Amino acid sequence: MTNKQTNMKRLFMFMCSLFLCAVLAGCKNNADEENTGPLMSFGFEKSFNDFLSTDIIATIDQSAKTVTVTVPVAAYKKPAGQKGNRKFKLSFTLQDPKAKLYKDGKEQISGETEDLFIKDKEYSVKTEDGSATTYTLHIKIEYETPSIDPADVETVKQFFGTYGYNAGEKKVTGILYFDSNEYPTVVVCNEEKFISYSLMSSLYTNMRWDKVSETEWTCKTYHKKDFKRETPSVTATFKIGANGKITCKQVVNAMGDAPGNEMPKENGSYVWAADDGHGFKKPVVQ
Repeated sequence: MTNKQTNMKRLFMFMCSLFLCAVLAGCKNNADEENTGPLMSFGFEKSFNDFLSTDIIATIDQSAKTVTVTVPVAAYKKPAGQKGNRKFKLSFTLQDPKAKLYKDGKEQISGETEDLFIKDKEYSVKTEDGSATTYTLHIKIEYETPSIDPADVETVKQFFGTYGYNAGEKKVTGILYFDSNEYPTVVVCNEEKFISYSLMSSLYTNMRWDKVSETEWTCKTYHKKDFKRETPSVTATFKIGANGKITCKQVVNAMGDAPGNEMPKENGSYVWAADDGHGFKKPVVQ
């Protein structure tokens, strides 16, 4: 190979290297921009919570302005003989060192502020110029018993969906019988949540699916803080008919065991909107 050919080959490889570096740098910058926001980190560090076995670090979605943290239920438990649930001291970092973090108008101090982290919360990062960015903290609890036994997940998936709402006609067909009156209701459920829309709409993330027979399953929902699942709020019974069609009948235990009608599983889905005319309240996480 001549010197000219060798030099050309080296130049080509050099130019390719420069191009690759530029592409990687661009990707890194884009990733950094996506991961950058007023709130840089959030969690519960073992150094401030000596009862933890390891740090609990949240995932921050800067575009959606959400903070998601998963806490094992054991972390809440106090030593034998002590009542109540443990509180955690939060840790966080802000992009602007002069900015401050607030919840309900109260300043939060990293490594010092203590709270009971069970229900979802909202935090605001406020800068010196008065601007504020609000983040919603979603707290997921890892219960000792999963909502669905791993071996049953694929079977239970057939029950996920919307019941009591005809999406094509935008018509509610679900009925809840309470205090000698009939109220519209819709049920929406999946692997992570169970929502009962009614005059008191509720969203549950603590639930338990159990098999009754080959054609019948139940899903019982509980408040997030009901770690032992002792007091059900809603008991929903799912049945597979002879025609293969699936129905759901809920009993709202939290409303004096108010029963509902047999609601068919619909092809469409229901998504709550304040002005949709159905009169449902925005679901509250229980």
